[in-house]
Amino acid sequence: KELRVASSQDHADAVAEASVMAQLNSPYVVRLRECVKADGLFFLVTEFCDDGDLAEKIIVQKKTLHYFDEETVMSWTAQLVRGVVYLHELG
Repeated sequence: KELRVASSQDHADAVAEASVMAQLNSPYVVRLRECVKADGLFFLVTEFCDDGDLAEKIIVQKKTLHYFDEETVMSWTAQLVRGVVYLHELG
């Protein structure tokens, strides 16, 4: 994830986001691997998702004019809900 850090508040926000992400440990939340600041940008480097992300899948599927099968959608929905529950349990 790329964050523009034009102001000191932007930098503080990026550091805060990275700090929270670094503490997350769930199979349903992408893990933060490292943070890199360069040329006014702050990069949050996450673990590699070899199957891509959900947004990419939706874009590809939309171009083919086909629907996802119900079982796949139910599986993804369950994973999303588990991730949200994990985050809510943290406070």
